[in-house]
Amino acid sequence: MNRIDLVTLLVEDYDEALGFYVGVLGFTLREDTRIDASKRWVAVRPPAPGGTGLLLARAVNPAQRRRVGDQTGGRVGFFLYTADFAAEHARLTEAGVRFEEPPRREPYGTVAVFRDLYGNRWDLIQGSDRPGPREVLDRYHRAMLDMDADALAGLYADDGVHEFPFAFPGLPERFTGREEIRAGYHALWDGSPARPEEIRDVVVHPSTDGEVLTVEQTVSGTVAPEGRPFRFPGLLVLRVRDGRLVLVRDYMDGLGVAHGLGRLDAVAAALRKEQGR
Repeated sequence: MNRIDLVTLLVEDYDEALGFYVGVLGFTLREDTRIDASKRWVAVRPPAPGGTGLLLARAVNPAQRRRVGDQTGGRVGFFLYTADFAAEHARLTEAGVRFEEPPRREPYGTVAVFRDLYGNRWDLIQGSDRPGPREVLDRYHRAMLDMDADALAGLYADDGVHEFPFAFPGLPERFTGREEIRAGYHALWDGSPARPEEIRDVVVHPSTDGEVLTVEQTVSGTVAPEGRPFRFPGLLVLRVRDGRLVLVRDYMDGLGVAHGLGRLDAVAAALRKEQGR
């Protein structure tokens, strides 16, 4: 199986670079072989097994020297994962590493940007064991297809909210709290003749707010016992915090659902009754 073993990092001086990457970051020197009077093959790796290493390559011409410290045009170019962010952040800070920012929490974990001795930007990261919004969406879709109210409710925070902005007769405006979501979906699904078979035409729109996804989708399946097909387009807005759904706004096509389930006349009668009040 193919893998990336080494990535070239331009440096000004071999020994100066080793002083930082081995002496400060704690990488392991894996090879230091002299090739000729001025060139060495110097490879270092993070101490954890299986990681990609760095080939420390001394810049030897003006074009290469201009790239030292700026191989990615100012973007973060390297990502250093740790199992204990607080301890490693404190150790590097004490060793004189310059962090650009205080630690921050992101859906993918805890992170802070630092610069190496040449100015290259690195992320120090401790990955989150909590699922991010995309993974939660995948689990949400799986629970919907399985019509598993317990699995669906398990994705929500204790005080999570599921709203139906396009509510129609027979459907509440919202479920509040995990247990109400569980009970509500048991009531909706346990006796339903609809059998979802596929969620397709999925388009995910990430937000500048890392907690929020907007999702276009179409749920298709059949209605028992005759096997009549249905197709329900809809829009979801999900907010995921600490791996749990805290808010879902479910813009389903209520009239389309009623039509697909053969309940359109009943819904129309209920609407006329409400208008007559």
